[in-house]
Amino acid sequence: MKILIHNPLFTGLEEKEIFELLNSVNYMERQYAKGAAILNQGNTYTSLYIILQGECVGEMLSPTGKVLHIEVLRPPVPIAPAVIFSAQRTLPVSIISRTRCTMLIIPKNGLLSMCTANKKLLNNLLSVISDRFVFITEKLHSIQFSSIKEKILHYFTDLPQSPSGIRKIPVSYENLAQLFGIARPSLSRVLSQMEEEGVIERDNRNIRIL
Repeated sequence: MKILIHNPLFTGLEEKEIFELLNSVNYMERQYAKGAAILNQGNTYTSLYIILQGECVGEMLSPTGKVLHIEVLRPPVPIAPAVIFSAQRTLPVSIISRTRCTMLIIPKNGLLSMCTANKKLLNNLLSVISDRFVFITEKLHSIQFSSIKEKILHYFTDLPQSPSGIRKIPVSYENLAQLFGIARPSLSRVLSQMEEEGVIERDNRNIRIL
């Protein structure tokens, strides 16, 4: 309950309410070892997965066999809630554990039952799905219309900023290069150019946007 109360699905609900809602359905908790394929791209997605512990990464396999890292996922993120209610219910990405993970799994019928019983939960679910749609739309726009430099800067501006103006890249530079679909040396070259142009300052994975 201490983790779920911070989940956007349960915003505005008390721990007791969350406990009662969950106990009204057949949910499961499942653990996964580091490096495990929790969910596979192309599989049918019929239950909502929520990260309770650990860290995962969303990966997409291109038709050419290239693996793209889409994003890092941490507790208490719900995974692909919109897919459950789509006509095809096919996962567009694979979810891979980067550390040992624990997942809360709620079947679709159970989720619908919970939403019927609590309008706050229903409203939260619709908000999460809508926010996700906006995120994907912005990402597609960035991929289609931006240069590599613009994509990187857009990524940096979305990172949390400390009071001193430092933003920490949450993944390795190798993973970051995969995220943008470029080679590691190409990423290093672009970052060096941005430093020379006075766009950013960089200390390992600590970034300051100038």
